[in-house]
Amino acid sequence: MIVVTGFKPWGRHKHNPSEELAKLLHGRVIAGQRVESKILPVSYRAALEAVAEIHAISPRLTLHLGLAASAPALRMEKVAVNIADAGPDVEGVEKRGEPVVPGGPAAYFATAPMEEMVDASRRAGVPARLSYTAGTYLCNYIFYLSLHHAGRGAAVGFIHLPLTPEMALEGNAPSMPLELQLRGVLAAVEAALKVLR
Repeated sequence: MIVVTGFKPWGRHKHNPSEELAKLLHGRVIAGQRVESKILPVSYRAALEAVAEIHAISPRLTLHLGLAASAPALRMEKVAVNIADAGPDVEGVEKRGEPVVPGGPAAYFATAPMEEMVDASRRAGVPARLSYTAGTYLCNYIFYLSLHHAGRGAAVGFIHLPLTPEMALEGNAPSMPLELQLRGVLAAVEAALKVLR
C-alpha cells in the first residue's frame, strides 16, 4: 500500500495543490500498490494523529505532499530536521524553536529514493529538483514525525509542490499546472516502487 497525504488550504491561498493531488491519486493502483490518501488541516495535532494512524498499518511507501509557494519545480525533500519554528497553525498553535520529537535525532534523511524520483520526474518532462530543507513548519513537522515513527524497511518521502497558475494570477510567483504536477508525482512514485522492490 501507498499512503499519500496532502494539506487543506490555509492562509491567503484558497486552494492547495497537495490536497488536489492527494485526491487525484486516491484509489489508483501504481505498480501493483493501491494508493490511500489522507487530507489534513494545517494542524500540528492533526499531523501527529495522522502519522500514528499511517504507521500503524505499515505502508510500503508514505509520500507527504505540501505547498511551497516560491517553488518553480517539484521539490523532492531529502532532509527533515528536529525543529518546529513557525505558526500559528489553523488551531492557533504556535511553536518557536521546539523539537518535533524531544530527544530525537537532529535530522533524518528521507528513506524513499528521492534522487531517483527527481530523475523520473524530469524524464517525464516535469521540472524537479532535490532539496535539503523542508522548512520548519507543518511540512517538515509531518515529514520528521513520519520518518521517526516508520517501521524498518518503510519508505517515507516528501514533495513540495509549486502554486498552480490559477493561484499565481495575483502575483508574479512561479507556477505549474496541476496536470503537470500529477505527471511528475506519478513518475516519482513509480520510480520509488521500482527501487524499493
